[in-house]
Amino acid sequence: MKWVTPIDGAFTPGTEPVQFKMKHPDAQISVLICFEDAFPEEAREHVTPDTDFLVNLDQRRLVWRRGRALAAGGQRRFSAVENGVPLVRCTNNGLTCWADAQGRLRRIFDVSGNVYGAGFMTANIPLRLGGDRSRTFTNRHGDWFGWSCCGLSVCLCAGTIRPRRKAMRDSV
Repeated sequence: MKWVTPIDGAFTPGTEPVQFKMKHPDAQISVLICFEDAFPEEAREHVTPDTDFLVNLDQRRLVWRRGRALAAGGQRRFSAVENGVPLVRCTNNGLTCWADAQGRLRRIFDVSGNVYGAGFMTANIPLRLGGDRSRTFTNRHGDWFGWSCCGLSVCLCAGTIRPRRKAMRDSV
């Protein structure tokens, strides 16, 4: 990056996601930067049994139509639900929102209903209870279930194609 940007300093990539501890309230958070929230494996790496919620810091503008996010709401909801933790998204030029662990999305609009307007949001994020620290199936096993469904679908489709070809050859 030092040859492409005028930023001085040395940057070293980390080896693993880092959890941050807050004191008031007593919570542990993990941070996703920019597009990391769009990759399920990234979100899974950031969530441990001690994680109370995820924070996504972002600068990208997303496409909006009639007040609905085309890209913003869906992936955040999936990240929150798949990992069983709320996700808070803070931006300086787009959708500022949070999704709870059940996928309910809450967002901020200015007085005219625009997500790109100036403003702030105060939210009470429900933290996980001390005894409720189990990881979700997707957080533990990743995309295993989804890929199994894809494989089963391919096998079922292949099984229906073969008899049709044989029937077509027999009729000719």
